[in-house]
Amino acid sequence: MIVAFFIIFAANRMILLQQSKMKELHEQKQRFEALVSVNVKKIFEYNPKKDEFTVFSTHENGEDYLRKIEKFSEVAKQYRYVLYADWYLFDEFVEKCREGKEAINVQLRLRNKNADYLWYQLSGKALLDEEGNPGNIVGTLENIDEIKRYELRIQDENMRDPLSKLYKRAYAKQLMAEFLHNHEGEGYAGLLIIDIDNFGTLCEEMGNTFGDEVIRSIAADLESLFYTSDILGRVGGDEFVILMKDIWKPEDIDKKIHELQEVVRKTYTEKEMNFTSTVTIGASVYPT
Repeated sequence: MIVAFFIIFAANRMILLQQSKMKELHEQKQRFEALVSVNVKKIFEYNPKKDEFTVFSTHENGEDYLRKIEKFSEVAKQYRYVLYADWYLFDEFVEKCREGKEAINVQLRLRNKNADYLWYQLSGKALLDEEGNPGNIVGTLENIDEIKRYELRIQDENMRDPLSKLYKRAYAKQLMAEFLHNHEGEGYAGLLIIDIDNFGTLCEEMGNTFGDEVIRSIAADLESLFYTSDILGRVGGDEFVILMKDIWKPEDIDKKIHELQEVVRKTYTEKEMNFTSTVTIGASVYPT
């Protein structure tokens, strides 16, 4: 009787081990299929349940490298592994992983060991168990910084007004809408609408060519006064719009308006006539 019990126990144990081995082989097969389907640069595996991210890579000297990050979705933001402006893309990536999306692709900026933010593409595939339920995400992490910056530069040039070199109306509006949609409530944003005073009279008396020079000069002043992260656009003949990002106090907008009025106040001379440029500025604060 005892012998029979041990035989049954051993048989059940063998079955469980075999099932475990089959499950492991199934997962390894899926990992292989997921990885050979893409051009491998760095390999990552993300466990949505544990929120654990592991990166595998091989250095130029042939040494293998493995790094595991626990509480990944929290740590990535806390230590600025992901650029602040791309947090919403990162959140979408994590959410898709947790939902078990079969194929996941996202492009965002990550910080490298030199503290520089570079463009990377994360391409992943969900591993499915024998019942088809999603588990870990396996994929590649590829540095696409050079080609991405080239694409953005070409896109940026196409979206800029040829005279002022500021963003065209439609693209400036799109960038502002995207920023406000993803704004997480930290600090304020300031919207400035700027008109050049008496610009129509200027063009009539001194010519359109001279008017173009004034537009270029004021646009250059705007670019020198605001941060590169701010959004600057020319939305009409003599009208500009600016979205100031991440302002800590609404009073800072008033200071910037005063600086702007002083910077653009210049006297131009053409055909023995003088023109002193001034601007009218409307402003609003978000959130109010």
